Amino acid sequence: MSRLVPPIPAFLNPMPATPSPTRPRRPRTRRARAPLDDGFYAGLLHLAGLRECAAGSGRGVTRREPHERQRGTLVELALERIAAHAPASLDEPARFALALRLCIAWISQLVLLKVLETRLLALHDGNTVHALLHASRLRSFRDLGALCDAVFGGGSDARFAQLPRLDAVRFCTDLDARLVDIGALDDSATLTPFGRTQHAGETHLLPHLLDFFAAFDFSSGIVARSRDATPARPCIDAAALGLVFEKLNGYRDGAWYTPASVAMELARAAVTRAVLNRSAQAGQTGKAHQSPLTSLDQLSESIVDRDTVREIFDTLRVCDPAVGSGHLLVSALNEVLALKARFGLLAALGDARLVVVADRLHVTHANGEPFCAQRDRAALREIDAMLYREKRRIVARTLFGVDISEDAVCMARMRLAIELLEHANFSDFGDFGDRRDPVTRAASSPLPNLAANLRQGNAALSDIGIDTPSREGGATFAWTREFPALCASNGASNGGFEGFDAVIANPPYIDSERMINAGQKPLREALARRWPSAKGNWDLYIVFMELGLALLKPGGAMAYLTPDKWLAKPFGEAFRARHLRKIERIVTLGREIFDEARVDAIVTIFRANDLDAITTARLGPASLVELARADPSTLAAPWMLDALLSPHYAFARRVMRAHPPLGALLRCENACATADAYRLAPLIEEAADVESERAARCYRVVNTGTLARYVSRWGAKPMTYLGRRYDAPVVDHARFAATFANGYGAKAGAKKVIVKGLTRLDASLDLAGDTIPGKTTLVLRGDDENRLKFAAALLNCPLSAFLLREQYGASSYNGGVAFTKAMIDALPAPADPALHARVVMLVDRLLACADAHEAGRASAITIANQIDAAFYAAFALTEEEIALVEDRASTRIVQG
Repeated sequence: MSRLVPPIPAFLNPMPATPSPTRPRRPRTRRARAPLDDGFYAGLLHLAGLRECAAGSGRGVTRREPHERQRGTLVELALERIAAHAPASLDEPARFALALRLCIAWISQLVLLKVLETRLLALHDGNTVHALLHASRLRSFRDLGALCDAVFGGGSDARFAQLPRLDAVRFCTDLDARLVDIGALDDSATLTPFGRTQHAGETHLLPHLLDFFAAFDFSSGIVARSRDATPARPCIDAAALGLVFEKLNGYRDGAWYTPASVAMELARAAVTRAVLNRSAQAGQTGKAHQSPLTSLDQLSESIVDRDTVREIFDTLRVCDPAVGSGHLLVSALNEVLALKARFGLLAALGDARLVVVADRLHVTHANGEPFCAQRDRAALREIDAMLYREKRRIVARTLFGVDISEDAVCMARMRLAIELLEHANFSDFGDFGDRRDPVTRAASSPLPNLAANLRQGNAALSDIGIDTPSREGGATFAWTREFPALCASNGASNGGFEGFDAVIANPPYIDSERMINAGQKPLREALARRWPSAKGNWDLYIVFMELGLALLKPGGAMAYLTPDKWLAKPFGEAFRARHLRKIERIVTLGREIFDEARVDAIVTIFRANDLDAITTARLGPASLVELARADPSTLAAPWMLDALLSPHYAFARRVMRAHPPLGALLRCENACATADAYRLAPLIEEAADVESERAARCYRVVNTGTLARYVSRWGAKPMTYLGRRYDAPVVDHARFAATFANGYGAKAGAKKVIVKGLTRLDASLDLAGDTIPGKTTLVLRGDDENRLKFAAALLNCPLSAFLLREQYGASSYNGGVAFTKAMIDALPAPADPALHARVVMLVDRLLACADAHEAGRASAITIANQIDAAFYAAFALTEEEIALVEDRASTRIVQG
C-alpha cells in the first residue's frame, strides 16, 4: 500500500546543532489565513443589516446607521420581534446583542440546510428534487420554518419526511422559542438587493435570501477538495464559514479566530505527542527503548500490534476548553485521521493518499491526481463511507470542548456537523421514505449526540475531578458531571476524572484592567483563589494555561496559542515558577498572525510530565527556523524565557555571564513616577535666551526625543512633552524645588546618566546636575564622575543594545524594547581597572570635541568607535560576533 506519510510535526522536530550566529532576515509577509470570500461576507452583512466597526483593539459588527437601515433586514426584523416578546426592561445594547444572536441563529440554520442540500444533490447527480432551498419549494417563511423544524426539531411535515434529521445541532436553546422561530418572519418585508443603490427596486427578503445562498457553491466531499478547476460559483467551505461566524460574533471577549496554519500545527503537535506517549506506555515496541518515542517514524518502525494501536486511537481524548467555533477540534479531527492513515488503519483508502494540507483534509490517488466524480464513482463512495464512519467515531469518542458562550458551542456543533455531512450518504440509516415518526427518524440521525461532548460553561471556574459545585458557586463547571464518560469507565479510580491525552486552545486574551472595567472583579478574585498562577496583573490566558495542564492525564500533551508577554512579564512569573519543566517547545509566530489583534503570538507545547530541555523556533514563510535549546535547571528566578526566542541565545548568555552586573557599580532608577511627569508639565517654559542670567537659574528638561549618545540634543532638537512643543524647555530651580520635595527633586540636581526608556538605548551624561529627566527615562546617579562616564560608555556600546534586544524580546514596544531598570542593572560590566581608565580617557576626549565643528564631530565618531572596540576586546568577541552585534545595533553615533 502506498500512502503519503504526514511530516513529523514541525513543532516537535529535534533541534540541530548550535545555531549559526547569523540571524536570517525576517520577511514582512502576512501569514495565510482561512479563506474568506469577501462577497459572501459582505452579502451576509447586507442581508443582516449590519456593518463592521472598530471594537476595542479589533473589530466587531453593529447595526447600520439610521439612514441606512431597511426593515427587511434580519436585524431589524429581530428587533421588532424582541419588542413584541422580550422583557421591556432590556436596554438598547442588550436588545441589539439579542437581535444579533437571533441573526446568527437564522443564518446558521440556512447554512446547514445549504450544506445538506449540496450533499444530497451530489449524491443524486444534481436531481433538483433535492434542492431544499429552491424558491419553488419555499414560498413563505412559514415553509422555511417547517423545513427547519423537520430537520432540526421534531416536525413531521409530509413535504420533508424524506430528509435526515439533524437535531444534534441546536440554535439559541436558552431563548424563548417565539424569538428563534424563523418561520414567523414577515413575508412582506423588503430590502434593496445586495450591490444595488438603496431603494432602487426593493425585493422581498425570502427570495433574496434564497438567491443569495444559491449564488455560492457549498460543495463538500473528496472531489470538491481535490479538484483543480476553478468553480463556476465562489466556493464556501467549512473553514471559511467558521471565520464568517467568528466575525459575526464580534471576536467576543478576547477570542480570536485561529489562522489555519497555526490551528493545524497546534493540533498536530499535541495529538502526535499524545499518540507517541500512549504507544510507548502500551508497549508498542519490539524492544525496550532507552528513551521515550520521539518521532512517528520511530513508532512506525517498532509497531508490533496494529490492533493495539487502533485501540489507542479509539480511546484518545482531545479537549479544547475555549472551543469557540470549533476550529481547533476540526484540526484535531483531521490530524487523527491523517495519523490513522499513516499507520495503515484506514483499509478503505487502498492506494489512495490522505494528508492534511493548509488545515484541510485531502484525498488523492497515489500519484497525486484528484478523484474524478465520473471515473472514480465506486472508489469515491467507498472512501466517503469510510471517512464518514471514521469522522463520526472520532467526533463521538475523541473530541471534547467547552465554552462560556452558548452561541459559540452551537457554532462548534454546527462546524462538526458540516464535517460529517461532507461524507454522509445516509444509506446507513435506511430509506427515510415516508417515515414521519420523529422517534424512528431520531434513531436514524446521521449525526451523533453533539451536545454530549460540546458543553457550555465557564471551564476556568471549575474543580477538576470534583462532581459538586465549588465554593465559588455561579458560571462553575464540573467536569465529571459534564463528561461522565471520562471517569470510571476509562479506569480512573473511584469514579475520578481521568483527564485528556491532548489539550489544545487559543484561549481568550483579557487583561486585568479590561476584566475589572467590565465589572468582573468578583470573577477575577474567584479565579485567583482557584488557580495558584493567577498572581499580579494576570491575563485570563494564564488561568486557561494552568487549567489545560490540570486537565492532562499522565503522558498527555498540550498546545496553546497565546501572546508572548507571559514569557517575561511579572504576571507570568508564578506560572513560570510552577510549570517551567512542563514546557517542551516555544514557537514564535510574530505580530502578523492575526488581522486585528496587535499581539506577538507564540505557540507553546507543554507536557504533563517534567522535561529536561526547552527548545524554541520561529515560524518563517515556508518552514521553522530553530532558535535555541536550554536546560530549565540552568534558568534562575524570575525564569524569564524570552531570551530563548533569540537565535543567538548561547552567545548572549555567555556574554551576560562574563562579568559582574552594572547594577553592582551603579544602580538604575526610574526618573519619575507617572504622576510626577504630569505635575512637571505646568512648570515647563521656553527659554528665550539660553545664555541669559535667568536661564542659568533653570534646569534644562529632556525626554526620550532629545536624548542621544553621551550628550543630549537639548536646544538642538525640539522636544514634545505631553502634546506641547518646545525648542529649549526649562524649569525654574525654585519652582521645581517647591513642587518636588521627593526623590524626583533630588535626581534633577544630581550628577547622572540619563537613559532612553523606549526603543533605542541612548545614554546622555549630565555631569553638571542641571538637567531634569522627563517621563519614560531612566537614570543612574553617583558622585564619581568616572563611574558615570564608564556607565554611559557601556550603555552606548552597540553590544548593550544587542544584549537587551536578544534577552528581552517579549518586552517589545512598537518593534523595539521598553527598557526597565532591572534590564539595565543586569548588563555585564567589566571590572578591569585598566579598561575603566582607558574608557574614561576616551570619553573625556569625546566630550571635548562632540559639540565642536564638523571635524570635531567626525573625531567624536572615531573615538566612540574606539570605545566600542575596547568593550568588544574586554568581552573577547570574535570578528564574526562583532559583525553580528554591529549589524543588529539600532543606532550608531553617526545616526544619532
